[in-house]
Parts: sequence; C-alpha cells; structure tokens
Amino acid sequence: MRTINSFMPVLLLGIYLLLFSGCTKSPLSEDKTSLGTRQIRGAVTIDDGSSPENVYVWLPGFDVGTATDANGKFLLSLPSSSGQSSLSGVFTVYFYLANFYLDSAKVFTRDGAFVYEKGDVNKNGELSAPRRMQRLLRISTTVKRLNSVVTNEDSTVVQVSLQADVNPVTVIFPNACPDRECPDHRIGAVLLRNIASNEIFVVQMSPGATSRHLVTVGRTPVMRTMYFSLDRVFISPAVYEVIPYLRIERGELPPGLMDSLGPDVLALGPDYLKIPFRREGGRLEVTR
Repeated sequence: MRTINSFMPVLLLGIYLLLFSGCTKSPLSEDKTSLGTRQIRGAVTIDDGSSPENVYVWLPGFDVGTATDANGKFLLSLPSSSGQSSLSGVFTVYFYLANFYLDSAKVFTRDGAFVYEKGDVNKNGELSAPRRMQRLLRISTTVKRLNSVVTNEDSTVVQVSLQADVNPVTVIFPNACPDRECPDHRIGAVLLRNIASNEIFVVQMSPGATSRHLVTVGRTPVMRTMYFSLDRVFISPAVYEVIPYLRIERGELPPGLMDSLGPDVLALGPDYLKIPFRREGGRLEVTR
C-alpha cells in the first residue's frame, strides 16, 4: 500500500494538469474555426431577374477580386504569399454593379487566411446567405435607323431611357456637346461592341468635346439622344451592342474599388466595358 500511495500525488498532479491546462490558451485559439483554406464561396441574386453573371466581388486590404458566373456563384481566393499574407482582422467584401446598390459581407482573417464560422461565413467557408443586388438605375437603349433624303446618308438614332427605382440618381454624360450647340443631343459618345468578335468601336457626337451633361433622374423616365451616321463609321457588317458612355455619381463607393477594375475604366475606350452594368436593349444590325 505504501508503494501505491507514493504515486498518488504524481497521479493527481497529472490529472490536474490535463484538466486545466486549456485555461492557459487564448480565447481566440479556442474558437471552433478553420484556418485550412484561403477561399470562400457564395452566391449573388439580382432583384430585377436579370442574369447574376459578372457581378464584381472585391476584398480591399488584400485587393483581390473575382466575378460571379452564369449562376451567380463565386470563389474568392486570398494570395498564398505576399506582403498581405499575414493580415489579420475584420474585412468587408463588396459586391458591385454600377447601376445597382452596393452590397457587402463581413469576413474575418487570421494570418492571411479566412476564419470560418465568423462574420457572414459559415463553417463550410460559404456565405451564410446569398447577397441580393437591388437596382439603382434602369438603363434602356433603343436604336433606330433613318435615311436622310437630303444627305443620302443613313442616320442612326440612339435613345437612352433612364429611370431610378427608389432614390434620385445623378447621371453624367462626359464628352458631351455644349448645350448651346446641341440642345437636344446630350449623349456625348457610344461604344459599339461587335457581339461575335468583341471588337470595340468608339463613336463621338462631337469629337474633341469636353463638356459634361448632368441630369438628375427620378422615377419618371428621362430620355437622352445621340445621332451618328454609319456611313462615317468604318465598321464591318455584324450585330453590335450600342453602349452609351455615362457615369453614375456614387459617393458611397469604397476607395480603391474603381482602381481595382483597371487604370482606365472611366475613360472613353474599351476598358470602360470592364465596369459591370446591367443594360437593356441597344441592338444594332449593320448589313453593309
């Protein structure tokens, strides 16, 4: 009995250390979280029923972005090694369409990896609920072809209808003709995208114009117009999408979001199409 009793203090000490050693760990290390991935998944829906494809998903801090697929799903990956690979904290993932309200989700990272079961991310590394994009401004474009008996040229008329869904929106038409010269023609430029080849052509109402035309759009549709002659635009026969060149004044966009899309996305040129919009109409068929 003396032999067994001599080991009792050691046995009790071992049990004590086993039961209470966890008390020395930090609360963060006790979280039931997973750091085994640098990816999160999710989905986006569009409230007007349009395609959920190509919604821009952006995470500042890490400055990584991606786009949703045809089903509105996305996979956002953190860099595996960089100066940002050790970032820890709470970050906001943004969901962006230019003419929709901005949506967001909260995520946690530790040492450059996502922490699951934190913020809006569940234990499987997925957003707990799809993000729903609400339309800010409806953009509808109609294109008509007219023949002038005076000039014997085809005149293409582009009309853009703008309508705010909820709150008034300020729309800017850059490169517009000055009001005193073109009082009825306020669209400064359009881009023609060849649907088959994706080749882009830029057409300006008044080449070299630098004026800006601003319009406040409410729930009553506002129309703006542009005329140009296809006889003076050297494009091949094809089906084109006519895209009005405009900007939407939005003060709530986080710093760096537009820059993350590219250095020249606001300029009149092909990079402008990197800005994700939802537009309606705008089909032009050129047969000669």
